[in-house]
Amino acid sequence: MFIMSLFATLESSMTSRHSHTRRNAGKPGQATLMLPPSRPRNPLVPAARMRQAGPHRVSRGALRAAEHRSLRAELSDTASRASPAGDP
Repeated sequence: MFIMSLFATLESSMTSRHSHTRRNAGKPGQATLMLPPSRPRNPLVPAARMRQAGPHRVSRGALRAAEHRSLRAELSDTASRASPAGDP
């Protein structure tokens, strides 16, 4: 009995102080946990994270891959012109 009254007192004191944040609100059979507000967040951080600044040029790997593709295309074009389709 003492524990139930202590819990009721604790719950009533928490709701008066921290009525703005509720966890498990509206779930039947569960106690509502009230938390104090966290410190204010920096409003500039989300904008900076959305920008995701990076390099302003094509990477070296992309340049090598493009060179490799163009070389392959040139070799296949040269090979198709050098040997006609009818010759064995």
